[in-house]
Amino acid sequence: MQAPFLVCRIPCSRMKTAVFLREHGFFVTLLKAEPDRGSMSSVKCADLSALIVDDHMIMRQHVRANLAKLGFTDIDEATTSAEAEEKMAARRYDILFLDWVMPGKSGYNLLQKCREDSAYNDVAFVMVTSQTEERHMVEAMKAGATAYIVKPFMPAAFQARIEPVLEWISRVRLKNNS
Repeated sequence: MQAPFLVCRIPCSRMKTAVFLREHGFFVTLLKAEPDRGSMSSVKCADLSALIVDDHMIMRQHVRANLAKLGFTDIDEATTSAEAEEKMAARRYDILFLDWVMPGKSGYNLLQKCREDSAYNDVAFVMVTSQTEERHMVEAMKAGATAYIVKPFMPAAFQARIEPVLEWISRVRLKNNS
């Protein structure tokens, strides 16, 4: 299993989390209070396909609305990991947003399964979850998550977490095209 390169940006207000992640071998940069709007990657959100996997309709709608604000147009949804696996078998997605706790297989288990398959090495996996303990974040990152977003979130915080994911996608695409 090849884990993706991870850039983890954490708000300065979460210094304890940053220290914890550094102690566990992660590269961490701290964000300014406001995200730098000029740092958006060369990837166009409208060119990316996203799959939101969450059993709560309101949360799927919230993630969808935030993705649309960023310019995503190709957004699909699944309510379970099993449904997500069916959709992933039928078509390719560039980025998946996974809830941790769902009926049946968890989003975390889906992440682990996908990261064992090299076909998903260039797919970004974003955990969007109410799991707030730092150990969950570390487990997700070690399993190959590209980013970790804690629910509930504000649009500015969502964008701040997605920008490094878009940068990661840009780097992976450049590497694959070289």
